[in-house]
Amino acid sequence: MKQLILALLLFLPACLLQAELVPNDIVVLGLFEDAAMLSIEGKQQLLRKGELNDDGVMLVEADSHEAIVEFNGKKMTLNLSNRISARFIEAKIKTVSIALNNNQQYITTAVINGVPVEVLVDTGATMVAISSETAKNLGIPTTEGKRVEATTASGMVASTQVVLKEVSVGDIKLNNVKALIIEGSFPKKVLLGMTFLQQVEITESAGLMVLKSSL
Repeated sequence: MKQLILALLLFLPACLLQAELVPNDIVVLGLFEDAAMLSIEGKQQLLRKGELNDDGVMLVEADSHEAIVEFNGKKMTLNLSNRISARFIEAKIKTVSIALNNNQQYITTAVINGVPVEVLVDTGATMVAISSETAKNLGIPTTEGKRVEATTASGMVASTQVVLKEVSVGDIKLNNVKALIIEGSFPKKVLLGMTFLQQVEITESAGLMVLKSSL
C-alpha cells in the first residue's frame, strides 16, 4: 500500500508539470502559404512550416485557409475564427495580417464596392488611389466626383475625387472611403492609402504588417 501511495505521489507532480506546459491561449492572427502568425499566451509569433517555438508549439503546415499546429504530439487544426483557450472569448477587434513580398511590398486583396482587386498598402499615399482604367473595370462612377489635379512622378495629372461606398480588407470593412481616380493607367495596382489606413491601427514587425480595427 505504501509503495502504491509513493508511486502516485511521484506520478502526480509529473502530470501537473505537463499540464502547466500546455499553452492556455493560441490565436491565429494571419494565415499564409507555409506560414502563420500566431498569438501564443498573448505573444505574437510568425512561425514557418516545420518551425518549433520556445513553448514547444510547431507549425506542421499552413495555407490561406487553415493552420495545423502540434504540441506534445497532439495536432490541432485552426483557422482565423478559432481560438484554443481555457475559456472561449470572441475577439471584438478585427485583424488582418499581410506578409512582405519579395519586392519588399505589402500586397493583398481588397474588395471595393463588391469587386475584389489587388492592392498595394501605401502609407505614403494620402488617399486610396485608383487609375481610371481600373476604376472602369471596378464599375466606379466618376461623373459626380470632384475634379482635381494629383501630383505623380510624371507631374500633375487630371484626377477625380470620389467616395467609395465600401472597402474591405479581410474582415475589416469601412464605408464611405475617399479615393482619387487618376486619369490613365497609373497606378498599376490600387494604392491603399491613408483615407483607409488612418481608420485602422497599423503595426509592422519582422516582415509582417498587421491591420486592426474595432469598427
